[in-house]
Amino acid sequence: MITLDISLFITVVDTLILIVLLNIILYKPIRRILSERHAKIKGLNDEIEKFYENARMRKEELDRKFVESRSRAKEEFESAKRQAQAEEAEMLEKVRQEADDHKAENLKKVQADVSAAEKTLREQIDSFAQEMAGKILGRAI
Repeated sequence: MITLDISLFITVVDTLILIVLLNIILYKPIRRILSERHAKIKGLNDEIEKFYENARMRKEELDRKFVESRSRAKEEFESAKRQAQAEEAEMLEKVRQEADDHKAENLKKVQADVSAAEKTLREQIDSFAQEMAGKILGRAI
């Protein structure tokens, strides 16, 4: 059976003092350290989330700039291609015109040569006819 004497009260007081001392010396510092560690981890997690958000935003910006630069490069390529085609058509037209001019010049020369040859042959036709007649008849006419 339990007897109620002074030792029970001393044990209760010792236990209460021990609880208070352990609370002051051990439990409060441990809880404070755990609380600080929790706050630090929460802060680090918040920073990590900010970094992830910044990385996501930068990636989106880079993707957008990549698409813009790709479309700009495509437009510039198409513009250069159209310009080259226009220059090519212009050069072809110039070469075609030069060829037509050269052809017309050569045609005029050929026509002049034909006319000169025809004129020369017309002038010599009487002498050729007399010569042929003389050869055919076997005597001079």
